[in-house]
Amino acid sequence: MSDWSERYHTLDYDSSVAMRYHCRRKAFLDILARLDPALSVVLGGTAFATVITGHPDIAASAGLAVAVISALNLAFNLSDRARLHEDLFREWGGILADLAVIADGDDTALRKLEAQRARLDARSPWQLLALSAICENEEKIVRRSGALYRIGGVQRSLANLFTLPWWRQVEDREGTSHQIHV
Repeated sequence: MSDWSERYHTLDYDSSVAMRYHCRRKAFLDILARLDPALSVVLGGTAFATVITGHPDIAASAGLAVAVISALNLAFNLSDRARLHEDLFREWGGILADLAVIADGDDTALRKLEAQRARLDARSPWQLLALSAICENEEKIVRRSGALYRIGGVQRSLANLFTLPWWRQVEDREGTSHQIHV
C-alpha cells in the first residue's frame, strides 16, 4: 500500500471512529441533561406532597436531591457539552464526505483534510479511553477485521463516565498486552 493510500485509509478509519465516539457522547450527555428537569419536577412534587402530609424529612431529602442534580447539571453544563459533541460529529462527517470525493493520489486535497483533522483534534475535549476503544472495536467489526480490545462489563457500563485506572492495560485478540496512552 502506498504512503498516500495508507494516509487516506487512516483518515477514513479515524474519522469513522471519531464520529462513533462523538455520537455516543452527545447521546449520553443529552440524556443526562434531560434527566435534570424531569427529576426536578418529580422530586419537587414529592417534596411538596410530603410537606403537605407532614413528612419533613422526606421533603428535605427530595429538595436536597433536586438541588444536587441541578448543581451538577449547572457545573458540568451538560447541554453545551452535548452540542459540542454534536458539532464535532458533524465536522468529522464533513471530513468523511470530502474524503469520499478525493481523486486517487490527490496529495493536496488529502493534506487539507489532514490539516482539518488536526484542527478538530486540537479543539476536541479529552477522550474517554474506554469509550474510544469501544468505538474502535465497533468500527473494526463493521470493517470485518474483528474487535481489537477486550473490555469488561464494568468498564463498558462506565465508559461514558470515566476510564477505570486499571483498564489502561488491555489485551488484544491474540492476548498480547498493550498500554493505552492518551
